Amino acid sequence: MTNSPSLLMGATQKRTLRTIELLIFVLSVGEGMTAPAIPLLGESLGASYSFIGFFMTGFSFAYGAMTLVSGRLSDYWGRKWILISSIILCFFSSLGYCLAQTGGSLLFFRTMEGMGKGALWVIAEAILADNTSVENRSRATGRFTVAYGLGAMIGCLSGGFLMQFIDFKAVFPFYPVFCFISIGVALKGINEIPVSHEHHQLSAHRTDLFKEVKAILPICYVFFTYTGFLYSVWGLLSIVASYYQVDYLGIGVIFALFWFCRIISFWGAGSAEKICSRKVLLIGGVVFLSAAAALFILAVNIWFLMVAAILGGIGTGILFTLSVVIVADASSPGYKGFAMGAMEFAGSVGMVAQTALSGLLGQYGGIRFTYLFTLIICLLGIGVVIRFVKTAGPTPAQD
Repeated sequence: MTNSPSLLMGATQKRTLRTIELLIFVLSVGEGMTAPAIPLLGESLGASYSFIGFFMTGFSFAYGAMTLVSGRLSDYWGRKWILISSIILCFFSSLGYCLAQTGGSLLFFRTMEGMGKGALWVIAEAILADNTSVENRSRATGRFTVAYGLGAMIGCLSGGFLMQFIDFKAVFPFYPVFCFISIGVALKGINEIPVSHEHHQLSAHRTDLFKEVKAILPICYVFFTYTGFLYSVWGLLSIVASYYQVDYLGIGVIFALFWFCRIISFWGAGSAEKICSRKVLLIGGVVFLSAAAALFILAVNIWFLMVAAILGGIGTGILFTLSVVIVADASSPGYKGFAMGAMEFAGSVGMVAQTALSGLLGQYGGIRFTYLFTLIICLLGIGVVIRFVKTAGPTPAQD
């Protein structure tokens, strides 16, 4: 007896989802190892504190430029080869980190990585949406985000160990290897789902495009809040921790603790929908971020930073998982790539605004004020969720 088309499709979709999870895990290990070391490399190359903030700003501008373009193109041309091209960009940027001799060259390669990551995340999330339904999307997104968080946590711990006992530059040669492995994983395991003619026709209507944007706009602000906080931590926390005389291993532990709490939150966010609504969960996530930003401002030692990392990890885990799920549910089939691109574009604006201003506040107002603007954005985010987010989660019978 031959397998039915539906069974074959189910097996293909499952394989594609597992491939995306593995790919994100491998890349996140590399990013987790290098991201805390990039500000330290910039500092060793003579970059000022405000210039180090612009490492993330350059990354964010490039990330934003690629989000809408890559997502929209993938709705028409398919996702696999755009995804592979994005990993190739990450590969060359990671080689550049090993070769950078000036702050300017490091900024160039960081910007190149932003281009790659902007396309990578949009396409990975669109592939996730393509291969899931309303009934299983929360669980699939949970597995995807756990793979992402677990990879980053392992990267932070191993990177912190290498920085402490060898040299902070020792982390950079590993990232190109992980990128190369990811290219092979994508080539072998991802199967393209053809976009139908009807979906192309649907994507051509501007009225429908306006409706799609309107449906996801509040979640775009939530994602703006999320990414601004995340990348302010990712880009500047190692410098803040150094100010409080935390050693390299301690920095790695703080980042690993942050990612461990994200993993727990990733895994629990989908299940928590059975207990309370998505709106309540989103409010809780933004409240956690607000408390974390306040603790970063009030910190006097490593213990404050560790508690803030715990709260920030929980909050960012909730916001990322639910944002992807809600946008995937709200967008039409012909707009999945565009919707994920719009969400990630809003996130890139958050990266630019919050990391640049955080760097300037830290430079001219003192290290303690690095996360002041981030705190203000998080507090506004609570109001946005309460006032504008209407989406409710699935019932227990559905999930």
